Parts: sequence; structure tokens; C-alpha cells
Amino acid sequence: MKLLSLVAAWVAGLLLGLFIQPSLWIFLPFFLILALVGVVFRFHRKPLAPTLLASLFLLGLIRAGIVEDAPAFIPAEGGEAVRLRGVIDNDPENKGRIVQFVLRGEEMDRGQGWEKASDKILVSARPTRDLVLSREEPFFRYGDRLLLEGRLDKPPVFETFDYRDYLARQGIHRSMAFPQSELLEKGEGNPVLARVYDLRFKMSRALSDSLTEPQASVAQALLLGRRSGLPTDLREDFRNTGTSHLLAISGLHVRVLLVLSLGASAYLLGRRRQYCLLVPLLLIWGYAVLSGLSPSVVRAAIMGSVYLGALGLGRSRIVLPALALAAGIMAGIQPQILREVSFQLSFTAVAGIAVLAPSLTDWARDRFGSNSHGRGWTGSLTHGMVLAVIVSGAATIATLPLVAFNFQQVPTLGIPATVLALPALPFIIGTSLVAVVATFIHPSLGEVLGWIAWVPICYLTWVVQLFALVPESVIAVPKFSGLLVWTYYGVFAVVILAPARFRLLIRRTGAERVQSIGSRLRVTNFKVLAPGLALSIFAAVAWSQALTSHDGRLHVLFLNVDQGDSIFIITPQEQRILVDGGPDPLMATRALDAHLPFWDRSLDLVVATHPDEDHLRGLIEVVKRHKVDTVLEGIPDDSALYLEWRQALDEEALEVKPLYRGQTIDLGGPVRLEVLNPSPEPIQGASSDGNNNSVVLRLTYGAVSFLLTADIEEGTEIALLQERGYLGSTVLKVPHHGSRTSTSPAFLETVSPRVAVIQVGADNPHGHPHQEVVRRLEDAVGQGRLYTTARHGTVELITDGVSLWVKTER
Repeated sequence: MKLLSLVAAWVAGLLLGLFIQPSLWIFLPFFLILALVGVVFRFHRKPLAPTLLASLFLLGLIRAGIVEDAPAFIPAEGGEAVRLRGVIDNDPENKGRIVQFVLRGEEMDRGQGWEKASDKILVSARPTRDLVLSREEPFFRYGDRLLLEGRLDKPPVFETFDYRDYLARQGIHRSMAFPQSELLEKGEGNPVLARVYDLRFKMSRALSDSLTEPQASVAQALLLGRRSGLPTDLREDFRNTGTSHLLAISGLHVRVLLVLSLGASAYLLGRRRQYCLLVPLLLIWGYAVLSGLSPSVVRAAIMGSVYLGALGLGRSRIVLPALALAAGIMAGIQPQILREVSFQLSFTAVAGIAVLAPSLTDWARDRFGSNSHGRGWTGSLTHGMVLAVIVSGAATIATLPLVAFNFQQVPTLGIPATVLALPALPFIIGTSLVAVVATFIHPSLGEVLGWIAWVPICYLTWVVQLFALVPESVIAVPKFSGLLVWTYYGVFAVVILAPARFRLLIRRTGAERVQSIGSRLRVTNFKVLAPGLALSIFAAVAWSQALTSHDGRLHVLFLNVDQGDSIFIITPQEQRILVDGGPDPLMATRALDAHLPFWDRSLDLVVATHPDEDHLRGLIEVVKRHKVDTVLEGIPDDSALYLEWRQALDEEALEVKPLYRGQTIDLGGPVRLEVLNPSPEPIQGASSDGNNNSVVLRLTYGAVSFLLTADIEEGTEIALLQERGYLGSTVLKVPHHGSRTSTSPAFLETVSPRVAVIQVGADNPHGHPHQEVVRRLEDAVGQGRLYTTARHGTVELITDGVSLWVKTER
């Protein structure tokens, strides 16, 4: 316990220093006096422990007082227009419509000339035309020196989350959204980190290519620490079931990698001279670097390194000292981390596992017969299940007061959910890594091996979503004093540090009663598991095939992609057509993949109606992740987004064919797709040219038809009426999200739909759909036949050419 005592003194000094912010010159003399006393004690052969503990406490006080200066300029609420020069200091993250990165400021101009500005700024930017033409996504790179011009502001504070305080603890006090940017120089960062970040991005892209959504996003979170792509509802399910720790790369993930690599290395290299320890050491630090070097991963990597060193020296049971050492080092580098809730939760969870798991494992082995030695794979399976219960229970016990204090809620299903989900973790990490390597060799090989990774990821998400359905999965607790948290951990420490006889008494409490239960629970014959498991897998695949097989009807799905359009069509001959992709790449692929089998992500036809962001942005990601045969588009333009779209098509070697009025596309059998707009001579001179030149399609199957109008406005509606073509349709995709400038009375009367669908997100910033248009549509189609994706989610219309059925997501 010597190391624990030293670290405790150091951390106690840091904590006190964070509150009182002492001056270096006040405590430095005391430290020098203690050093002199230590020399005297050493000379007289007296114990040095008290002096050493006091010295570390004082050093912690002094270190906490040496904090980075706050930025010289903090903008007022509402921001201030400035120009900035600086270098990108992290791995830029593509968040769909924007790229987010941290800029290490160098100079700032507020209108009075350039001045020094050496602090961090969170930037959300869109790439320029030049970057799109010269680079691949995410276009911005670590080490780029940029000139930014925009409004410098304080980070936002959300109703349920103080984002400003969260960033401040990372040294980020300012933010800038959508600035004008200019690349001045590149390659100004650490060249090693630049290569690592480049590899990390390629691995993330490989997972996107080999897996469907949301499985790809889950794999990216578990393997690379990239959690921005996770669906909001799935993230909430993890949080409400107490399984969020499975997503955050931490000691748990490093431990899984350590165990797998240590066993494989020992088998391949043998245990002579401990060479087998080098492989897991390199792997855990490589994993830490690839996952972004987050504090929890660095701590876990340090712990793993200390543990491997202990194995090399013949001392393996030093997990708690290793954790203490890691915490002490990290707190010394950045004292403010002691105030971070994530650090507190990670530390207490791993500490609880380190302290409680060994004794509980021994107890479980005695009571439940979970010893895996000599029992083959059945014994290992039993031992693994019991260990999952122990790890989850120990982490929950240790973090319970912190969760209740900081979030005023306690998840009640954390232990059973973790127990069922945890066994999938090593399979997900292992198979995802294999899929990445296979994709680097050949994309088709990666896609095939991605099917293997798809199974454990689906199992993990299924378990979490199932437990999230249980009512009262989270219990709200009132606010209480932090003194109760300290009391809890004080009692916990007393029990742990109690005399051996007292601990033995605690372990034996109720042992006879539990032993009888354990003997009944013990499974003696696991051979039935193998055929049972095989039959379960076969049944799952059979049911999956049965449920996803096509029914021979025409399906038209108006996908819920928030504030944008995306329509997925499946013909009776199983032709797959996607019209537009909405504004968000991940939302587009997620919505599409939900209606595709995981083993076949091919599309026969992709149509881009016009190059607006709420229609085209998602299509860029779709053509990158899916096998597309043919691409059709309307009138091109010269925007940065359109250039990015054409660049994506060039990378995938896809040829684009233009669409004009009068063309007809045969989709097999009686299904036809007629092109009604744009005309060979597109509309010019109006502010809404892009919308009025949108591709308009009429899909027909027998007596049922669909008019897909993209974003046309009243000018094009009048032109279509003047052409005197047949516009009558059973279903109308309402133009321009229900805008007031579309769906004119004359146009609506001519189309005469029986069903209308508006693709729009909730709280549309432009006020779509307009209430006047809604009333007009309800009068035309009748009550209950107007659907919006904001209210109903994805709307699916199914027809056999005679009848029409409507299914909604909610």
C-alpha cells in the first residue's frame, strides 16, 4: 500500500490546490524545509515516510497553483467578428454537414490589427471549393494553418448539459461557427500524429464500407472511439440502461484487447524470456493512439503497461496501485481533470473492479463452481459469465453515489444489461478489426467479413434496446449533499482496509444460504449448448431471410431524414431506386440500411433531383458505402457541395447521366418512371432556379401512381400545367416540404391525389409546412390521408397496382 499512500498524498494536495489556488512562493519554502528534514532523517536512519508524504502533498499544492492562463479575450454573448490565424490541433471530425476541429490560435485581429492569441477555439466549418477540389473528406487536416473570418462566441449551454463548462475543462473557452476559411500552410503538426490520424480515418471509412448502419457507427465507437455517428435514440438507450460505459473506450476495452493479445502472443511466441509481453504492450498503446488518446484510454494503457511490467517481474496482483499511479500521473499533467465527472466515474469504476473483483471471483469459484481449469470451453464459458456479473456489479457499486449525485438518476438495469451485453465486446472488437484489415486488402473481402462483425454488434444493440423498453429503467433521485458521497467512499475504504478477520467475516456472511442456491444453479452438462446454439443461429437466419424476402409489390418509402427529402423505391422485380439522400450523411445511410439486407447493399439507380444540401448531402455518403449501378441527376451547378458530389462519383468510377423532360425509365414489368422536369432549356434568372429546375418524376404501376416533385415551386407547377401532360396521381410527394410558394390550388386540383406526404423535420427553421398549404392538402385528400415524416416517421406506401396500403414508423 506504499504506492497508494504516496499517490493519495499527491492527489490530496492537487485537490486542495484546485480550490485555494496557492502561490508558488508561499509553499516553496516549506517544501525546501521538508527536503532538508528528509536529508537529516536519512542521515539518522529514521523513517522517511511522513516527510515523503508531506512533500508530495506540498508538491500537489504547488502544481495545482501553476495553471494555464485564461484566454486574454472572452467575447460577450452574441459574439464578435474577428479574423484568426492558427493551426488545427486535433483530428478533425466529419459531422455530416460540417467539419469540427480545435484550432490552436496564434494571432487574432479584432479590427485594430493582429495580436497574439495562443488558446484553443472550437471551430465548426464547411470546406471551401479549393479544399473539395484538392482533398478527400474531411477536407480539413491536422496541422493545417488556417485563416478564419467569422464570429467568435462563447460555447453554448444546453438545458440538460453545460457544454461550455465541459469545453472549459479542456482549455477551450471560445467557439466559431461557419467561418470563411483559407488554407495558408499544411503539415504544421506532429508528422507522426498526422499519419496516425490519417490511418484512423481510413479505418473508420473501412468500417463504413464493410458494415451497414447503425452497426458501422457502433463499431467505430468501440474500436476507434468515434461516437458522433451513433443515433441519438440508441445513445439514449445505452444511457438509460446503465451501459454507456460499453461505448466509451476505457479500461474495459483495453483489458479485453490485453487478454486476447496476451493469450495469442504466449501461444505463438511462448513464455521464455517474457518476449510474449511485448506484443500486447504494443497493441494496447497502438489502440490508445488510434482511439484518439482520450484520458480514459491513456489511463487504461498506463495501467495495462504497469500490469505487463508486473507480469515480467513476477508480481501480477497490483492492479489498484497501477490505477493509482495512472491517476496520479494524469492529474499531475492536468490537475483540472480531477473535477471531470467522466474521470471520476472511470476511476471509481475501475477501482471498484480492482478492489472487489478478485475476492468476489474467489468467492464465486468456491460457491458456484465457476473454475474454468480442466473443464474445456464449457468451463471457460461459465467462468466468463460469472466474471461478467462480478465486473458489472463491482463497477455499479463503486460508481453509484457519483451517478446519483451528478445526474440525479440511477439506472436499475445496469448489471443485468451489462452481463448480457458484455460477452459480445471481444467479438465486436476482434471481428471489426479483421473487417478493417480485409477491407484494406479488397473491399469485397471486407464486406464479407463485415457480415461476421454484424452479428455480435446486432446482439449488443438488441440487448440494450430490449432493456430500454422496460418501464422505470431509470429512477430519479433528489439532489443531495456531496458530503454523503464522501461518507459512502469513506465507509467503503474502511471496509476494504479493515483487518483480515473482519473482511473474512464479511465474505462468509450468508455463505451457507448462498451455497445451496449456487449448487442448484450449477450446470453440469454444457454439451446441449452447441446444438442449441447452432439451431438458434439457423432459426435466426431463416426468419431473417423470410422477413426480408420481397412480396412482389411496389414499395415506396418516404424516409425520415429530418429536414430533407429521400425516397426509396423497391419494385416488384426487386429493382432498388433511391431518389435524393437528405441533408445528413449518417441519417441517410441509417434510414436506407434499415430497409436493406445486411449482406446486399446494392442500388440499381440513384437520382439526384437538384444540388441543394437537404437533398444531395446524404447521397454523397450513400454512393461511397453502397454498390450503385446507375446515377441520374438534374441540372448541375458550381457549388462546393456539387463539386464534392462529383468527386465522390469519380472516386467510385460512376458515370452520371442527365435527366430531361420526356424521358421514360423502364423499371421492369409494368413499372415506369416518367421524367416531367427539368426542361431541355432550364429556367433562368429567378432566385429559385435550383428549386424550379428540380427533377420531377411520376412513378406508375397499374392504376396507382406517385408524383415525386422534389422542391419545385409555383413557377414550375404552372409550366407543368401548360405542357398539358398527364399529372393525375394517386400519391403526391408535396413540393418543397410544404412551402407556401408551392402546391398551388390549380396544381393540386389537376394532380387530384388521394394521399399526400410531406417530407419535413420537426421545428423546421423555415416554417415548413405552411398552415395554409396543410389546410389545402387536407381539403384535397381528406382527414387522415396527409402524412408528414416529422409526425409519422418513415412513411411506406405499398401497392399491387390496384390497391394501396400505408405503413408509418410511428
